[in-house]
Amino acid sequence: TLISQNTLLHCHAVSGSADRAEALLKRMIQSDNLEVDVVSWNTCLHAWSKAGDPFRAEQLLMEMVSEVEAHGKKGNAKKSRVVNPDVRSFSIVLQAWAKQRTVEASKHAEAILKHMHAMGNRCSPDTIAYNTVITAWMKAAVASGRQKDVVAECASRADSLLLDMEKQQAASKQNKVRPDKLSYDSVIQLWKWAGHSERADELQEKIPLVARS
Repeated sequence: TLISQNTLLHCHAVSGSADRAEALLKRMIQSDNLEVDVVSWNTCLHAWSKAGDPFRAEQLLMEMVSEVEAHGKKGNAKKSRVVNPDVRSFSIVLQAWAKQRTVEASKHAEAILKHMHAMGNRCSPDTIAYNTVITAWMKAAVASGRQKDVVAECASRADSLLLDMEKQQAASKQNKVRPDKLSYDSVIQLWKWAGHSERADELQEKIPLVARS
């Protein structure tokens, strides 16, 4: 059954056997007697994340996206075999990249965030997704030993994400994206490390407003 197969997938994932998890997922997809669901895919994504391989996790996610795009809204006789990724699917891969603590990994995470927007309302990023990428930039700055040029890039990229969050919140109170204290604290710290106290102070003044919103 699907439940038993998903349980086995989970066992492979938690034991660090990402290759076995993906092999099982592929067998499930090819089976004529068993459907897969988003839990099946997300478990395999988590397996690759746990194994420390964000590249493979992203490749697998893009396979899901490609299948959905290939079939389109009308679909065909095999449409039931296609599984739509959800916010968790993307979040797993975002977190996988954030763990890498490098500038390049943070750029990958940003690209995933943009892809979430491209997927429409079904997978549009929320505050947690944005904060994951902002945190990725902060981790990259720390991992660099706070090299001034690296920190400056990280601060600028994280600040751009924060501005995007603010714009989305201003556009609609119903938006899933609302910068919170973590969003501001992270960017403020980056600007302090970069030696730009004026921008840090400017953002600091916004925190009380966030607490009241």
